[in-house]
Amino acid sequence: NKPSGYNPQLTGETMRVVIMWMSTVQSIYEGVEFCSTMAAEKYPNLVNPIDKAAAFWIGNQQDTESMDGGSLYAWASRMHKLFGMPAFDANNQILVNLKQLKSDLDLCLEETKPDGEKEEILQSMWSVAKSTTTAMTVPLMQNLLYSLAVAAGTDGTESTDS
Repeated sequence: NKPSGYNPQLTGETMRVVIMWMSTVQSIYEGVEFCSTMAAEKYPNLVNPIDKAAAFWIGNQQDTESMDGGSLYAWASRMHKLFGMPAFDANNQILVNLKQLKSDLDLCLEETKPDGEKEEILQSMWSVAKSTTTAMTVPLMQNLLYSLAVAAGTDGTESTDS
């Protein structure tokens, strides 16, 4: 730690979270774009972009009862616990939405879909993608507020940043 307030541990954690967060968002919108522009038969080795988004968020074998680990899911669980918002759990909303997006993309890629039905699926995917990124923003903002409180020493802990 430096007198300037620079904290290398906080900086590293922030970079990790933001990069994984943005990769999740990018994968979600790649899934929507894939529905809009491509056909599955052209890509026999396709890695479903929604599966990638889920992997970025959930990590490897995340226990949904655990807040341990480095996944975004565990990070959001820690923020949820710190802020105690029982009416809204970002992880629950995100998991439901990722399942819906995967289902919609699978439907979209079926070859027998008429254009009108594909357009309805695409509109649903856009709506769910926006809802997902909104839910993903909640723990991001909670973490920002928590980090500011830690730095100011108003979270009940001693600040180690100065």
